[in-house]
Amino acid sequence: MTTSLSMTVGGVQTVVQPLLMLGYADTRNTNTVVHTVLGAAEPDVMWRPPSLRTGTFQFLFDNSDDAQTALTIVQNGAPALMDDTDRPELAMSFVASGSVSLELDDQTQTLWVLSVGFQEV
Repeated sequence: MTTSLSMTVGGVQTVVQPLLMLGYADTRNTNTVVHTVLGAAEPDVMWRPPSLRTGTFQFLFDNSDDAQTALTIVQNGAPALMDDTDRPELAMSFVASGSVSLELDDQTQTLWVLSVGFQEV
């Protein structure tokens, strides 16, 4: 399995590969609008396409340099790319949205956990 985070700025690509994806959760709004019609048994339904994914993911890094590079990628102010060879359905272009945190693992004091709130773009 290979997960990667990447960005391209000024024609230069930066790529980092975490040791492991620790977590992934997404939600999508349906955007369907349902109107109650007075005197009718059935509502009026306006079908709309769902929104793009929003959620959080967590990555584990075995060194500070890679963790800091990943932090730079997700906070660069431009869309980043997440790719996973074992789970291609997770691949996306995204921007950080909400909270981003980088934590040193208390037990090992060598592993780093990056948690990212994201919005697919």
